[in-house]
Formats: sequence, C-alpha cells, structure tokens
Amino acid sequence: MRKYFFILVSLLILSSCEKETILTTAKIPTEITNYTNTHFPDYPIIQVKKEVDGSKLTYEVKLTGAYELEFNRKKEVIEIEGVMALPNSVIPSKILQYVNSNYPDIILLQNGI
Repeated sequence: MRKYFFILVSLLILSSCEKETILTTAKIPTEITNYTNTHFPDYPIIQVKKEVDGSKLTYEVKLTGAYELEFNRKKEVIEIEGVMALPNSVIPSKILQYVNSNYPDIILLQNGI
C-alpha cells in the first residue's frame, strides 16, 4: 500500500512541474511580436503558449501558414519550423551562404539550436 501511495505522490509532483499558459494578445512579449512582424510580416500570430518546466521557461509561437517558433526566457528565438521555406532573414548568413553555394536547389524548413 505504501508503495502505491509513493508512486501516486511522485506522479502528482512530476505532473505539476510543467505548466502551460496560453497568452492573450495583450500579454505577448513585445520582443516576440517585433521578431514575428519583422521576419514573418505576412503570417500573423495565432497562438502563444508560455511553458514553465522547472526552471526552464519557453514561449511556443504558432503563426498562420504553418510556422512554429520557440523562444527562450530571454525572448531569443531558439527554433523555427515550417512547411514552407524559411525567410532568409532568419538563417545565419554563413549558413545561408554555404547552403546557397553548395545546395542551390534546396529550401530550408527548420532552423534551431
């Protein structure tokens, strides 16, 4: 019986560690809005989730047109995924030069750390 109680308490503690909050438009950090407006002007934000997992804080941003971005606690982009080509402005210049020189027919759909 004690064993089951310990397992139940452990599961409750672990499940309460991660917390997700969907932000209203007014609560979206300015840095995130500025980034998406600059690099994805034709794809408005449809949802922003603030996720807290222990000491890790991230913002998961969904844009119309099937783009998803992830920002860290400092509101720096750490990952971008899309089903369409990413804008050149979100790809580091050295990587973009290399890809264009060596793989001119390829399109980039993901950029992340």
